[in-house]
Amino acid sequence: NAYINPDNLNQSLKIVDEQLKTIRNASKHSSTPFYYNVMGHNLTQNSLCPPHKNDCQQLRYVSDGDEAITLQDAYDYCHLHPNDAIIYLHDKGSFHNTGSNRRIRKIATASAVSNACYDSMKDGKCNLCVNKFKFLPNHHTPGNMWVGNCTYLQTLIPPRDFAARRYEMFRLVRNQRQIENQTTTPKKLYCIQKLVEDFERNLAFNGDQWKYLSLGRYAMEHWAFSGPKLMPCNTILG
Repeated sequence: NAYINPDNLNQSLKIVDEQLKTIRNASKHSSTPFYYNVMGHNLTQNSLCPPHKNDCQQLRYVSDGDEAITLQDAYDYCHLHPNDAIIYLHDKGSFHNTGSNRRIRKIATASAVSNACYDSMKDGKCNLCVNKFKFLPNHHTPGNMWVGNCTYLQTLIPPRDFAARRYEMFRLVRNQRQIENQTTTPKKLYCIQKLVEDFERNLAFNGDQWKYLSLGRYAMEHWAFSGPKLMPCNTILG
């Protein structure tokens, strides 16, 4: 997922080139097909593809979009190729070029194409490999770059629907009485009460509660980690 910042074209291209070099230097991914979407500045078709790499293809260009578009492509691919695994990367820092974003991008990219992730996925030790899996405030990894098993990823809510479905879930959770009337078991009631408590606690937080609840634009950072069959593993490169 390549966002080419129209206000800082050279920096965006530099970031993408840095990530492509990391991929090319990964010993186990020299023949891995490479598909990408471009957002922001309209580049020439396939201009990001490394020289002489025939299995590199730009899927589409959109002037205004987000990660959900590329993640939907990944999701659709997994339904067609359920026995495959995919690597998801994006050019973090092209919009906010901070030192923190640069560090996270380099570590997350190196982790996703690392031998450690390749071997862990191949051996079936996990179905999602990241640099560092975090439980709080929601399941995610800094930078949102990962390797995912298609058998797992195809069980998730489609990315194009995920943000709206998650928002609707919390809207219903807040209306606790309505849900309690539809729920009969003590276990379900307990889970609902905990959701309400977490929701209200985050609403009272002075920071960005949408981030902590994975709502709106933050939903895609949680999408790959949202399934009940998630089995993550870490590389911990930094």
